[in-house]
Amino acid sequence: MKRISSWLFLFLFLAVTDISAAGLGRVIARGAVRGIARSTERSAVRSAEKQAVRRSVGIQRKDAWNHLHTPVRPLPAPRTVFRYTSPSQAQKELRTGIAPGRHMTATAPAGRPPSPTTAAREYGLRNAPGVRETVALPKGFPVRHDKVPGGRPGVGEITSPKKVPPAEIKRVTPLHNPAKNSLAPHGAPK
Repeated sequence: MKRISSWLFLFLFLAVTDISAAGLGRVIARGAVRGIARSTERSAVRSAEKQAVRRSVGIQRKDAWNHLHTPVRPLPAPRTVFRYTSPSQAQKELRTGIAPGRHMTATAPAGRPPSPTTAAREYGLRNAPGVRETVALPKGFPVRHDKVPGGRPGVGEITSPKKVPPAEIKRVTPLHNPAKNSLAPHGAPK
């Protein structure tokens, strides 16, 4: 209460005194407004960060629930799927295979690969991938079919409790990043 009354007294004193003091009062008031704006901005950023963390934890929780509660079934026919990952992870998987529980798309639609940001948004990936692996799963391979938590609604995914052998990875395609080459005209060297 003392602090409020001292501020009030200072403002009244500056209002009663000459014009130069009024300028000083405006400067003090402007500083206070600026401080409140900064504080509000920091609060909004903190709130957004907390919300992103909560969303990420919720997605991970839903994904773990899917892995535990979705039954494993054998594929009725051979199926080609994609796996979006980093180039270094793709090189490792070409040597050792895809570890159990790793995510793959439910299907492999024809056409060129999406941009890294589109793939991340579509399939709920934390980081933008650098490459797309084309994987041929044999008939009878055990898989879980689920919806992608955190991705576009209705998009499916496949996980397997069994390791996918390196021989089943048929191709590794780098993803085009339009942000890198947006200024280069067609036909120009990149």
